[in-house]
Amino acid sequence: MTVNLELMARTASRAHVETGIPMMVHSYPTGQVACRQIEIFKEEGIDLTKEKIDHSNDTTDTEYLKWILD
Repeated sequence: MTVNLELMARTASRAHVETGIPMMVHSYPTGQVACRQIEIFKEEGIDLTKEKIDHSNDTTDTEYLKWILD
């Protein structure tokens, strides 16, 4: 994840915390980007039940997908 993408993830997370509006983020399964995104979301205190990780269907790596669900 690039510095700019991390900044956007943190900014969106803070807006979510302030407003409670659900979020949807694009991810890149080949690089398992959702792992870092979820770490950031947890650090920023978002409600993970209101978060959708998009492009998860672009992989058949069931261990990665189970990690996202957990």
